[in-house]
Parts: sequence; C-alpha cells; structure tokens
Amino acid sequence: MSRPGEFHLIHRLSHEPADSGARIGDLAGWLGIKPPTVSQLVDALESKGLVERYADGADRRAIRVRLSPEGRALAESFRARALDEAEALVEHLGREDGERLAELLVKASDFIASRYGHECHRRGRPRSEEGAE
Repeated sequence: MSRPGEFHLIHRLSHEPADSGARIGDLAGWLGIKPPTVSQLVDALESKGLVERYADGADRRAIRVRLSPEGRALAESFRARALDEAEALVEHLGREDGERLAELLVKASDFIASRYGHECHRRGRPRSEEGAE
C-alpha cells in the first residue's frame, strides 16, 4: 500500500460479501473523505488489480466497487497478520496482563462509542439507512 487510505478501503471492502461491493459515496462516508478522493484511491487499487468497478444493478447510474480475488487474498493476509501480532502481544504480556489489556481496550472502545458513537456507527452504512435510527 503506497497511498494513505488504501489499507482502510481494502479493509472496509473486505467486510462486504465477495459478490457484493459498496458505492463510492458510501465508502466516502465511511472513510470520512470526499467521493473524488475515494475515486482516486479506487483508481490506484484498480491499477494494482486489487479492486473492481461494476455497475449497480439497482441504479445504473451508480458504480460499485468490490475486492478482486487478489484484493480479498491481501485483506485476508492483513487479518491473519493482525491476529498473529495480537496473539504475540498477549503471549508477551502473560495471561493476567493480557486479560487486563482486553478489559482496558473494551473500556476505551465504550468511551469512544459513547463520545462519537453516532458518527462511528453511521460509517459503512448505506445512505438510505442513515435516517432509520
């Protein structure tokens, strides 16, 4: 990954079903950037063979983006590495400190959700669902 945001875009798309994808506007909302910037990220990742653009079946004007098989494999390698690193950290800390770290991370997550929950919760949701809360 050479451009800021490429990892985040791949990570977000990895949570979509393999045969699905996301609209540029929805990705922009999730990433907190403007749609033209997402288009530039998609261009870069498409040139590397990591994502594919395709027409939205429900709205022919809209373009969706999904991971290519190579992009999905890369995302899975990121996930595997993150798990390996987390396991190594817990092993280094030991059981008691590892459990304490997990408790603190949950507390931190709860704090962030209470402070910014609406903004964080909205990310990744299609615009059509945003007002449905």
